[in-house]
Amino acid sequence: MARISKEFQERYDEIIETSLKLFQMEGYENTSVGMIIDKVGISKGTFYYYFESKRDLMISVIKRISDKILSHAYPIIEDESLSALEKVNQVFEAMGQHKLEEKELMLFLAKIIYNENNAYLLRELNRHLLQFWKNEFSKIIEQGNREGVFSVEDPQMTAVMIFAAGEGLAIHSQVVEGEMFNNPDNLADMLKTYLAYQHMIERTLGAPDKSIRLVDEELLISFLHKDK
Repeated sequence: MARISKEFQERYDEIIETSLKLFQMEGYENTSVGMIIDKVGISKGTFYYYFESKRDLMISVIKRISDKILSHAYPIIEDESLSALEKVNQVFEAMGQHKLEEKELMLFLAKIIYNENNAYLLRELNRHLLQFWKNEFSKIIEQGNREGVFSVEDPQMTAVMIFAAGEGLAIHSQVVEGEMFNNPDNLADMLKTYLAYQHMIERTLGAPDKSIRLVDEELLISFLHKDK
């Protein structure tokens, strides 16, 4: 295949997008750098100009996807017409809806990220996401303090703690092992767990009871059922 000279960002995007497709078709572990450069039509030297390794590439893929999810939150956070409570609810709803729309991709990535052999991916993802919670979500908490609906001494640290609890919830759910799918008892347990997380956030923020709604039961069931 003839190699075509492209601008840096265009080539970078092409490698990211092509690699993700190969990872989905062949599996992350089974996809080699050689397969990627053949598919993109670049030299090995060009690949290593952009990425240090396949591991480095996968970190970039995951960050790209997480940024797409977070992109739904930024307009909500900056919307001056919304109250703090409205922002919290809408941010979680928007991100949850995007995950449902990209369900197969989310489950595929979860199996890779939560694999004990890929702990570095989870670590890098959490480090990346932490910046959003600390620097952006904390703005909502600060607004809630001003409005008198939240009572938080340290908005940034509180945002970090909410994120950390959510990550613990993701691990507890065991969705990546497939144990939650198509089992009504497990689905009920999952819903109970999410409601507990919701209640924890209300208590942490000092928000009124049932003022925050992070869990849409129909959305959760749609995500966890394989056939929907």
